[in-house]
Amino acid sequence: MLTTVTLNASASLLVKKGAGAIVGGQKLSTAQGWFALLGPAVNPYTVVGIILLGLSFVAYIFVLSRIQLSVAQPMLAMSYIMVGVAAHFIFGESLSTMKVVGIGVIMVGVFLVSRV
Repeated sequence: MLTTVTLNASASLLVKKGAGAIVGGQKLSTAQGWFALLGPAVNPYTVVGIILLGLSFVAYIFVLSRIQLSVAQPMLAMSYIMVGVAAHFIFGESLSTMKVVGIGVIMVGVFLVSRV
């Protein structure tokens, strides 16, 4: 399960990094706007993120063959914890008190669900 969560969180972070290549202010009503989206789609960060997302899905299938869905699905919330903390350090996103409390609530929830 930890592999699935780590792959999923890493994929999110890489896609976010790749999305930074989007040209701000482009309107999708123009051809130029649509082409502006191609930059992030073929950005190496985005491509690797998509590959990791696929690997995460394969790992999750493996997990589901061994763990109840009612336990495995909530445990995926651990990726929220990883992404929240990593986004703070990598992208400089705020890690407010409320976010920390929310992460704590998620951790308690995952702990409770995993004990069933």
